[in-house]
Amino acid sequence: MLTTASVDDRVIAALELGAVGFLFRDTEPEGLVNAVRLLASGTHVLFQGVADRVVSGFLAGRRHCDAAQAQRARLAVLTAREREVLALVGEGLSNPEICRMLLLSKATVKEHVSSILNKLGVANRLQAAVLVRTYADREVTCG
Repeated sequence: MLTTASVDDRVIAALELGAVGFLFRDTEPEGLVNAVRLLASGTHVLFQGVADRVVSGFLAGRRHCDAAQAQRARLAVLTAREREVLALVGEGLSNPEICRMLLLSKATVKEHVSSILNKLGVANRLQAAVLVRTYADREVTCG
């Protein structure tokens, strides 16, 4: 693929669709000839600037994936009932609203919320809500 674009998403998309080389239009003729020879021999060709961006993007994605898996592991320590309560906290419900929804006493809901905050290592309901809204029920696939 020859392009003037330097958008990383286009490089990744092209590679995912089967491109085996990515060069810029301003590639010198000698570089273009060498790239064609390499491609003909079955080698993938990414010029240095492109390769640097692809590797950087891959590593950033890896870090994001690792963080997402770690956060999901934090959520996995909760009991089924705590996950129910946390889901409602994530929707912005108050303790009295959660009591009504789950038919629990105020003391029981308060205990569940305290346990959730402690197990997740967060300081307040808002942090717990952000955590569950960001990471719960989202598939984390890392290659």
